[in-house]
Amino acid sequence: MAAAAAVAAGLVVTVTYDFFPIPYDDAQRTAFYTLALATWGPDVRVFPRVPRSP
Repeated sequence: MAAAAAVAAGLVVTVTYDFFPIPYDDAQRTAFYTLALATWGPDVRVFPRVPRSP
């Protein structure tokens, strides 16, 4: 369940960045990278715990 939430959060950030530019973001995309890092952090914590099939 946590893995699905982490993937969904990353997908929302990615789709937002690709199709709906953040209007107040600067040239270095500070707002995007802040949101992206906020979702990548939980990804790193969640995915090592997902069981892998042999």
